[in-house]
Amino acid sequence: MGMVFIPKTLDEVLIDEINYLEKISEFKRINSLIENQYQEVNEKYISKLVTGVSELLVKSEEMSISAKTKIEDKIKNQENTTEEKKEEIELLTIKEVCEQFKISRTTLSNWRKKGLIEYIKIGRNIYFKKSAIMNMIEKSKRLNNRNKK
Repeated sequence: MGMVFIPKTLDEVLIDEINYLEKISEFKRINSLIENQYQEVNEKYISKLVTGVSELLVKSEEMSISAKTKIEDKIKNQENTTEEKKEEIELLTIKEVCEQFKISRTTLSNWRKKGLIEYIKIGRNIYFKKSAIMNMIEKSKRLNNRNKK
Protein backbone atom coordinates (compact mmCIF):
# COMPACT_ATOMS: atom_id res chain seq x y z
CA MET A 1 0.00 0.00 0.00
CA GLY A 2 1.76 2.92 -1.23
CA MET A 3 0.72 6.47 -0.95
CA VAL A 4 -0.75 8.06 -3.94
CA PHE A 5 0.45 11.52 -4.79
CA ILE A 6 -2.24 13.81 -6.09
CA PRO A 7 -0.89 16.98 -7.61
CA LYS A 8 -2.36 20.29 -6.43
CA THR A 9 -4.00 22.67 -8.73
CA LEU A 10 -2.44 26.04 -9.38
CA ASP A 11 -5.15 27.72 -7.31
CA GLU A 12 -4.41 25.44 -4.36
CA VAL A 13 -0.68 26.13 -4.60
CA LEU A 14 -1.32 29.89 -4.73
CA ILE A 15 -3.66 29.70 -1.73
CA ASP A 16 -1.02 27.74 0.22
CA GLU A 17 1.62 30.31 -0.77
CA ILE A 18 -0.62 33.22 0.32
CA ASN A 19 -1.33 31.50 3.64
CA TYR A 20 2.38 30.92 4.10
CA LEU A 21 3.19 34.59 3.36
CA GLU A 22 0.42 35.74 5.72
CA LYS A 23 1.86 33.54 8.45
CA ILE A 24 5.34 34.96 7.83
CA SER A 25 3.93 38.50 7.89
CA GLU A 26 2.05 37.78 11.13
CA PHE A 27 5.21 36.23 12.60
CA LYS A 28 7.22 39.36 11.66
CA ARG A 29 4.56 41.62 13.19
CA ILE A 30 4.50 39.58 16.42
CA ASN A 31 8.30 39.47 16.46
CA SER A 32 8.43 43.26 16.03
CA LEU A 33 5.95 43.74 18.90
CA ILE A 34 7.99 41.44 21.13
CA GLU A 35 11.20 43.30 20.25
CA ASN A 36 9.56 46.67 21.01
CA GLN A 37 8.22 45.40 24.33
CA TYR A 38 11.59 43.86 25.15
CA GLN A 39 13.31 47.15 24.35
CA GLU A 40 10.84 49.12 26.50
CA VAL A 41 11.25 46.68 29.39
CA ASN A 42 15.01 46.73 28.92
CA GLU A 43 15.09 50.56 28.90
CA LYS A 44 12.92 50.69 32.04
CA TYR A 45 15.12 48.08 33.72
CA ILE A 46 18.29 49.94 32.79
CA SER A 47 16.77 53.23 33.96
CA LYS A 48 15.77 51.70 37.30
CA LEU A 49 19.17 50.05 37.59
CA VAL A 50 21.00 53.34 36.94
CA THR A 51 18.73 55.14 39.43
CA GLY A 52 19.30 52.42 42.03
CA VAL A 53 23.07 52.49 41.55
CA SER A 54 23.08 56.29 41.78
CA GLU A 55 21.08 56.16 45.02
CA LEU A 56 23.44 53.52 46.41
CA LEU A 57 26.45 55.65 45.53
CA VAL A 58 24.93 58.67 47.27
CA LYS A 59 24.06 56.60 50.36
CA SER A 60 27.50 55.01 50.32
CA GLU A 61 29.14 58.43 50.17
CA GLU A 62 26.92 59.69 53.02
CA MET A 63 27.78 56.62 55.09
CA SER A 64 31.45 57.07 54.28
CA ILE A 65 31.35 60.70 55.41
CA SER A 66 29.44 59.72 58.54
CA ALA A 67 31.88 56.91 59.31
CA LYS A 68 34.83 59.23 58.71
CA THR A 69 33.35 61.80 61.07
CA LYS A 70 32.73 59.15 63.74
CA ILE A 71 36.27 57.82 63.39
CA GLU A 72 37.72 61.33 63.61
CA ASP A 73 35.62 62.00 66.73
CA LYS A 74 36.80 58.76 68.32
CA ILE A 75 40.41 59.61 67.53
CA LYS A 76 39.98 63.08 69.05
CA ASN A 77 38.35 61.59 72.14
CA GLN A 78 41.13 59.03 72.47
CA GLU A 79 43.75 61.76 72.05
CA ASN A 80 42.04 63.85 74.73
CA THR A 81 41.71 60.85 77.03
CA THR A 82 45.33 59.93 76.42
CA GLU A 83 46.45 63.48 77.20
CA GLU A 84 44.38 63.46 80.40
CA LYS A 85 45.83 60.11 81.41
CA LYS A 86 49.35 61.33 80.69
CA GLU A 87 48.77 64.26 83.01
CA GLU A 88 47.24 62.03 85.66
CA ILE A 89 50.08 59.54 85.69
CA GLU A 90 53.01 61.86 85.10
CA LEU A 91 55.61 60.74 87.64
CA LEU A 92 58.22 63.02 89.16
CA THR A 93 61.35 62.23 91.15
CA ILE A 94 62.00 63.82 94.58
CA LYS A 95 64.41 66.29 92.97
CA GLU A 96 61.90 67.25 90.23
CA VAL A 97 59.11 67.79 92.78
CA CYS A 98 61.30 70.02 94.96
CA GLU A 99 62.49 72.08 91.98
CA GLN A 100 59.12 72.46 90.23
CA PHE A 101 57.03 73.22 93.29
CA LYS A 102 59.72 75.01 95.31
CA ILE A 103 59.42 72.88 98.42
CA SER A 104 62.18 71.38 100.49
CA ARG A 105 63.12 67.71 100.51
CA THR A 106 62.21 67.67 104.20
CA THR A 107 58.67 68.96 103.55
CA LEU A 108 58.16 66.39 100.81
CA SER A 109 59.56 63.63 103.04
CA ASN A 110 57.26 64.67 105.92
CA TRP A 111 54.20 64.64 103.66
CA ARG A 112 55.16 61.17 102.42
CA LYS A 113 55.80 59.79 105.95
CA LYS A 114 52.50 61.21 107.26
CA GLY A 115 50.65 59.61 104.34
CA LEU A 116 49.49 62.98 103.05
CA ILE A 117 50.74 62.30 99.54
CA GLU A 118 50.76 59.22 97.33
CA TYR A 119 54.05 57.87 96.13
CA ILE A 120 55.37 54.92 94.18
CA LYS A 121 58.54 53.10 95.13
CA ILE A 122 60.39 51.23 92.41
CA GLY A 123 63.51 49.62 93.75
CA ARG A 124 65.29 52.38 95.69
CA ASN A 125 63.66 55.20 93.77
CA ILE A 126 60.58 57.11 94.94
CA TYR A 127 58.21 58.76 92.47
CA PHE A 128 55.24 61.07 92.97
CA LYS A 129 52.25 61.71 90.76
CA LYS A 130 52.35 65.29 89.56
CA SER A 131 48.59 65.64 90.06
CA ALA A 132 48.91 64.42 93.69
CA ILE A 133 51.63 67.01 94.40
CA MET A 134 49.52 69.77 92.85
CA ASN A 135 46.50 68.74 94.94
CA MET A 136 48.62 68.66 98.12
CA ILE A 137 50.06 72.12 97.46
CA GLU A 138 46.57 73.46 96.74
CA LYS A 139 45.28 72.03 100.04
CA SER A 140 48.25 73.48 101.85
CA LYS A 141 47.60 76.94 100.38
CA ARG A 142 43.93 76.77 101.40
CA LEU A 143 44.86 75.78 104.95
CA ASN A 144 47.39 78.63 105.15
CA ASN A 145 44.80 81.11 103.88
CA ARG A 146 42.28 79.94 106.50
CA ASN A 147 44.81 80.24 109.28
CA LYS A 148 45.71 83.81 108.24
CA LYS A 149 42.09 84.98 108.51
